[in-house]
Amino acid sequence: MLMTVKQISETIKDYLSSFQYNKLAELNALYDAENPRIVERGADKDKRGKTPNNVIPTGYYSTVVDTMAGYMFQDVQYNCEDETLQDNLDAINDANNIQSEDMKMGVSALAFNKGIEYVYTDKESKIKIRRLNPLQTIIIKDDDIDMTPIAAINFSVINKEENTYKVLYVEPKIEWKFTLKDETIKDEEERVLLFDALPVIEYQSQIIGKKAPFEVVIPYIEGLDALISGNANEIDRLVDALLVLGKDMDDEQLLHSEEWKALVNWSIEDRAEYLTKDMSPEFRKYVSELLIREIHKHSHVIDWYAADQGQASDASGKALRTRLFDMDMYSKRIEMAYREGAQLRLEAIDKIATPTSMPIGKVKIVFKRTMIDDKMDDAVKLSNVTHLTDITKRELGGFDEALEQERMLQERPAGVIIDANIDDTAQNAAANI
Repeated sequence: MLMTVKQISETIKDYLSSFQYNKLAELNALYDAENPRIVERGADKDKRGKTPNNVIPTGYYSTVVDTMAGYMFQDVQYNCEDETLQDNLDAINDANNIQSEDMKMGVSALAFNKGIEYVYTDKESKIKIRRLNPLQTIIIKDDDIDMTPIAAINFSVINKEENTYKVLYVEPKIEWKFTLKDETIKDEEERVLLFDALPVIEYQSQIIGKKAPFEVVIPYIEGLDALISGNANEIDRLVDALLVLGKDMDDEQLLHSEEWKALVNWSIEDRAEYLTKDMSPEFRKYVSELLIREIHKHSHVIDWYAADQGQASDASGKALRTRLFDMDMYSKRIEMAYREGAQLRLEAIDKIATPTSMPIGKVKIVFKRTMIDDKMDDAVKLSNVTHLTDITKRELGGFDEALEQERMLQERPAGVIIDANIDDTAQNAAANI
């Protein structure tokens, strides 16, 4: 056993008070559209009887995470190099609803740069693949240059005040479950594992650094939340509260100046003047849209609701294609880091499956991502081609010929005969006879 009960207990306590845990908890709150700073701000105002105390955190963190996760992990394919073993892998994946597991791991890796998965066998010796809560899982690594994972602690809090936890401790050769209170344990279960490597697998989404890929947009999200949570009355109150004061004030007075209800002990020579300014709704709208554009630009995720990214007109198709290309390139960068975890999962599965006569061998992972098609661009190009018949142009452009024939019959001028198999010159000549 690499760790004693005392070491496990101390590791959990240290982790719960660490910067890493607090950061993951904040990212989890942002994903759940519960911006901690905005929530605290509203609670503080409510406590002091200040208005407005509305709390309106946006869901933009989950928006960019879920959009990218849906794009990257909607169709991950696993192809055995030895085709005769494909049925074995398919059976294991189907039993574990692998598409759902891929999406869970993808969301965790994108939201926290930490997705945790446990590959094990149940009491019936069936292979199981399950997600562990990344906030409640600690990966222990060795001191080598590659920092190989050597143990994992997964815990759930039973009573934090009494330091009581339900613990799953895993090493390459052992699984240990028990209830921990301070440094004493009870209800322990222990079993031997087959693995040479740790079967608790960590998925990451950053090649360099420990930050989640979308942490860069959090300042913009917090700015947007602050803008939306405030309203016109609050803006007016803030600008109206600016006083030109005729006497000195210390820092403590300035800190609480917004709570003043009256000015006392002022002589007639003292001056108290309110500075007022109207906040334009158009300006608030402009700032909101600017922050939203910055969120999507720096996250490399398309804003599908923006009018300038493909919905407004045919001219915006190129803008949509450019943004989708940018999103695809960024997803490939994320994929490079994520693949390491996916490969470790397959190695763990093969380690368990081989003794049960269900080997899978080497597996190729293919991330199928949907790209925009080229039909509209082809139709524009074909409109300038003169040596093809109209029916050929429509077929190459992907149009339904029967519908096009019906449309032309309805739109043709009186007395003009339209034949789809002759070119425009012949049709015009026929129309002039």
